[in-house]
Amino acid sequence: DWSSDVCSSDLIAWIESPLGKKFTRLDTAYALQEHKNLIAATALKIYKKQLTGRTVKYIEQMVETINLSDYMLELAVSVSDKIFNELSVKFTKSQVESYKKLRTQMKKRMEEIRPLAKSILMANMYYSYKDLRYSEFDEILNFYNSVSGKLYISISKKITDTVVKKCLTDFLKSVAKNSVTE
Repeated sequence: DWSSDVCSSDLIAWIESPLGKKFTRLDTAYALQEHKNLIAATALKIYKKQLTGRTVKYIEQMVETINLSDYMLELAVSVSDKIFNELSVKFTKSQVESYKKLRTQMKKRMEEIRPLAKSILMANMYYSYKDLRYSEFDEILNFYNSVSGKLYISISKKITDTVVKKCLTDFLKSVAKNSVTE
């Protein structure tokens, strides 16, 4: 049961543990703009299966355990739909039809996009976590597979959804406001 006190205390213990703190710090390391070329090159190596090894296998396990590829692709579709829905009142009928065709193609191509999206996610994670010890990867994966870990993953996804939607809503309000005043 995810709502149990034991689960909550296990989750808090994980977040406050030395590895939990280290993981959180590393988790944001890839986000720096200066690393984008390195990450792109790493993603290409992973996609072409030129970068292998135990660390890559651990990261692949993490992506699959979290179901991160599907989540990120679904989030991208959800964001594009939100943008379209908010701005579509200003579109012509032709533009609306074009978007609907693009959206249909995008859904059809998800399976083709999935391996590349997974490579990009893995490259981000590889860059962040490449210096973890194998025992730390094992501990992280064990946590992810626990009841508390599943709660952590669920909460993290909900927080990401909320933040992305809030930022997107603020951005769209700004666009709408600026387009009315110009």
